[in-house]
Amino acid sequence: MLNLIGRTGCFWALTWAIATPFVTAGQAIASQPLSVISVDIPGDTLAVKPALAGTSWTLVSWGDPDSPNDRVADTEITLAFEENRISGTSGCNRFMASYTAENSKLEIGVAAGTRMACPGEIMNQELQFLAALEGAREYAIADGRLTVNYTTDEGSGVLIFAADGGAGQMPTQPPSVTSEMPLAGTSWTLASWGDPDSPNTLLPDTEITLVFDEDRLGGSSGCNSYTAPYTAASSGLEIGIAAGTMMMCPEEIMDQEFQFLTALQGAQKYAIADGRLSVNYTTDEGAGVLIFEPAETAQESENQKTIYVASQMADCVGVGPQKCLQVRGESDADWHLHYSGIEGFEYEPGYTYTLRIREEAVENPPADAPSIRWILVEIVDQTVE
Repeated sequence: MLNLIGRTGCFWALTWAIATPFVTAGQAIASQPLSVISVDIPGDTLAVKPALAGTSWTLVSWGDPDSPNDRVADTEITLAFEENRISGTSGCNRFMASYTAENSKLEIGVAAGTRMACPGEIMNQELQFLAALEGAREYAIADGRLTVNYTTDEGSGVLIFAADGGAGQMPTQPPSVTSEMPLAGTSWTLASWGDPDSPNTLLPDTEITLVFDEDRLGGSSGCNSYTAPYTAASSGLEIGIAAGTMMMCPEEIMDQEFQFLTALQGAQKYAIADGRLSVNYTTDEGAGVLIFEPAETAQESENQKTIYVASQMADCVGVGPQKCLQVRGESDADWHLHYSGIEGFEYEPGYTYTLRIREEAVENPPADAPSIRWILVEIVDQTVE
């Protein structure tokens, strides 16, 4: 529990404590076409009122139960229930959402998630699964399986999950979450905070950081620097009174800084999963999550930029006739042709993309080849045109 003792100019005194898991935030996912069917869950054979909190599952199939869709080879889709939130992996990315369950009824909120790029068939599977999950209407648990009836704009179907760890076993922790990783020597940059379904993001040209040494932590809160002692045992974290610098910045940056430190004041739980540090907090304004990404080196950050990719490729001529991506560096700039592709990015026509890419110099390139190559860092946005 972090105690924000006071704010005078730009100085804060604070203490806080952090404990167990939570997962990251992101964007709403569009639905994909599914067969239109009608599905009944027999009431005399299925138990429909078991508690979901503390259970975790792996997807077996979805769609029409008479001709179900199987998972793409070598992929796994998981679902874990906490008290009022779900999380898991959707085949490529991790997701989280709110849920309510009463008797056999189940409602799931809009999912948020990470934005990694995977091959097209895996991304399509992920979109179909998340659309079905958000359309959940009823559930039942029987014989170690969770059955979820869903309805989307494209029709109805059933999600079938097997209990993790074998039939009938329902572990209380999602298998991919690790909450007791050592903090010393780690560095983090704040990505978002607030409601994970509609998170707050940082103001342009500001950065909030958190760095753990052996027995002290510190960082930048957007305008000022702060430091404090801490002790960590198991998944618990106790932090002593923090001292900060007293610089003045524009009002909106000072407000962001104060919001961040107020969120830390309400810290309740922490987890490190999939390379992210997540901190659950509660303040007078409500509950939320602080999401930190691993800090980049100065060189990595300097060589990264955001680009936009058009929904259709264009004819172009390199060594011979070919198709080129249409890209631009600003959302309102003119499109220009990119001849050499983007490493790690699998383009699908019909979508506009916002990408974060890294530029690397190519040593001794051929005369007809570019001297800079682009490498995908993340897909920030993918929208159907």
